[in-house]
Amino acid sequence: MIGFRLDANEQIATGHMMRCIAIAKQCRLLGEDCIFLLAENKNTAFLEENQLEYHVLNIDWQDWDSSIPKVIEAINKYRIRCLVVDSYQVTSEFFKELNTITKLFYMDDLCRETYAVHMVLHYSQWGDERTIEDLYCKTDTVTYSGLKYVPLRTEFLQITEKRKKKQILIATGGTDPLHFTLRLCKQLLNDAAFDIYDICVVLGKMNGDKDEIDMLAKNNKRLKVYQNIKNMSTVMAESVISVSAGGMTVYELLACGVPVVCFGFSDDQVVMGEKMDKSGMVIWAGDARTDINNVIVNTIDGLKKYMIEDTRNLSLKLKSMVDGKGCERIAKILRESTI
Repeated sequence: MIGFRLDANEQIATGHMMRCIAIAKQCRLLGEDCIFLLAENKNTAFLEENQLEYHVLNIDWQDWDSSIPKVIEAINKYRIRCLVVDSYQVTSEFFKELNTITKLFYMDDLCRETYAVHMVLHYSQWGDERTIEDLYCKTDTVTYSGLKYVPLRTEFLQITEKRKKKQILIATGGTDPLHFTLRLCKQLLNDAAFDIYDICVVLGKMNGDKDEIDMLAKNNKRLKVYQNIKNMSTVMAESVISVSAGGMTVYELLACGVPVVCFGFSDDQVVMGEKMDKSGMVIWAGDARTDINNVIVNTIDGLKKYMIEDTRNLSLKLKSMVDGKGCERIAKILRESTI
């Protein structure tokens, strides 16, 4: 059995859960059973839709140290031979206590600290970077890095070429606590420069502005609103340019060859966005937590820049960087660790 310890709630974006679901589905294809260990009974619908087993620990999602006994109990009960951990709340004590109980595989986006884990993955690394390798160079931990491990869903494995529409895609993830999508839609609809474009908005399940955005769409046929979408790769591939919060959605857009204006809601998104901007992969609009008004302005400026450029070469470059086989590679690593 392979376990996944993570959470998704009003404070934590659903990206952690979605990428682990994608990995778990590949593990099942290799004959491995999987179970998710959650602090709370929240967002379990995602797991049920994918027929994945889960166990609710009934603990404080922010207090990982006090959860150790319950996690160990679950590991023993389900005979978990490898535990994938995907959280920014995790502590050194948690890993230290579990290190001798089962194999530990950590999804590390921030690379701020060395942990007592058997394997660690940092896929937001490319070129000559050695961030995760240097961090763990004096340990026995096996490191994995690079865009070949980006854990995209299977629908992004083979992207079918679609005829591009005059469409701007906006996707801000499962939550939008700063109401970025609503504010950006209002600005775009009132800017004549975007009159020839449809605006396609994909809302997460926990977006609290859906009713107001739906009302905007009712009064403006150029605005299309989707939620619980099943064909995300198709919608992405049809779009000419896009706006996204940093995270897995950006990698999905790269796989589809869609130029991205990227902004951040969290520390990891800021690190990712700034680095990708320097590499010429995205246009970075800024940290929405510090000055959302400026980020809105930068986002609009970034979209206008893409509108007047020939982005065909950029599109080909982006598609070449992410091949969609990351989950398959990770699943093989996890399976081998249990043998």
